[in-house]
Amino acid sequence: MKTYYPLLFNRTFKLSLLLLLIQQFIIASSNYWIAISAEKIATQQPYFLYLSLFIVSLIIVYIPSVISISLLEKAKIIALNSYHTQFRTLFYGLSHINADKNQKKTMMPYLSSESFLVIDESYRFIYDWIAVILNVLFNIITLAFLLEANIIYAYFIGLLLVLGFILKFNTNVAEKSRQAQQDRTELQHHLSQIWDNCTLGNQYNDRLYQQDLLKKQQSLLFSAVKSKQFNNIVSSVGMLIMMLPVIMLILFLFYQYRTSPAMLAVLIATLPRQVIMLQYCYSIISYITQWSALKAKLNGLLQAMIPPPTNSDIYQRILWDKFKISTSANLNIEIINLEYLKNNLPKQGRITIQAPNGAGKSSYLIWLKTQLAEQAYYLPAYHHLQFSQTNTTHCSTGEVLKYNLNELQQHLDQKIKVIMLDEWNANLDTASTNEVDQLIEKLSQLFLIIEVRHHI
Repeated sequence: MKTYYPLLFNRTFKLSLLLLLIQQFIIASSNYWIAISAEKIATQQPYFLYLSLFIVSLIIVYIPSVISISLLEKAKIIALNSYHTQFRTLFYGLSHINADKNQKKTMMPYLSSESFLVIDESYRFIYDWIAVILNVLFNIITLAFLLEANIIYAYFIGLLLVLGFILKFNTNVAEKSRQAQQDRTELQHHLSQIWDNCTLGNQYNDRLYQQDLLKKQQSLLFSAVKSKQFNNIVSSVGMLIMMLPVIMLILFLFYQYRTSPAMLAVLIATLPRQVIMLQYCYSIISYITQWSALKAKLNGLLQAMIPPPTNSDIYQRILWDKFKISTSANLNIEIINLEYLKNNLPKQGRITIQAPNGAGKSSYLIWLKTQLAEQAYYLPAYHHLQFSQTNTTHCSTGEVLKYNLNELQQHLDQKIKVIMLDEWNANLDTASTNEVDQLIEKLSQLFLIIEVRHHI
């Protein structure tokens, strides 16, 4: 996913925008009908038809509006699902980054919350921005029909002036937005640690957590306010620039048609709409400045989707001479070579690995998983893997592990040849260890079990 266009502009969103186009066309037509009605009344001509069309337009406009908003919400869910599907496509099976804490710290805020927030903000932004642009565009065309074509030039000149002004500050807007997003993701990651620091009641840890939380909150407050203030200043100055040619033309038209009651009636009837259009023009300018900020957030989502290079350091972290292995009775320990195990996989049995801390036991399992891919199942010591047995809130660590292993025995794919267990007994008492050990022994009659043991 190299750009955000395929992520956001799915078929449902395009249909939503089509209905938005119809809605804004109906809104613009209502201005035309009321202006013609005012002209007919001023010249004492029949006006009932135009007034009726005006009333009808006020009613039917809600039909495409309701459908369009519904499709917009659907498009958000589709885009979010597409983002997570893309993550699965790019990152599935990259076992070497599973234990990379820095990579996980960077990615998880985007996957758990930031992706939803940015996608939701993007859809609301784009939808509202296009709505305002269509509203102004259709109303300018309507006013050009009712008054004169020069009004198009006035808005066009104003728009060119303000675009030149905003482009000058585009880089600054994007940079301030990127900093605010970075501070927000760091705060989100820190908030994810509140559970243990709060519920365990350890004052020392909680005090450090609160101190760091305050620093991150202050950092986000500063960068977010700074970004928003700068956007508003640029938008306000841009609005003043755009207003000048439009206001000058409106004043000129009032002077030009000062002796024409019919045209004055049209001018007065459309004046509230022109005031609203100037407000909408401010919104357009504000959206232009905010787009740089939003684009930076979207690029942040896309940047998070770039898989890291294959980590060759995993192999380097394995200290083979520190490993001590033992095997089940059906395996000949003399012919077991962990480094070249892929080339000579036993069909069943149990290989137990022990080594000092830092010798690379877990790194070995991850390295072997990358070698065997779909032939191996890897169960880390600490994980959030999804299992069918989800009602384990009141279960002990040993009970949960037994549930998981029983489920694996029943449902693992036939192409799985190896089950790798990483320090499964690290937090188990003697009784639980013995129970799980017996279950693993049964599994070893169906699969090759490679286990890293905390102690035996």
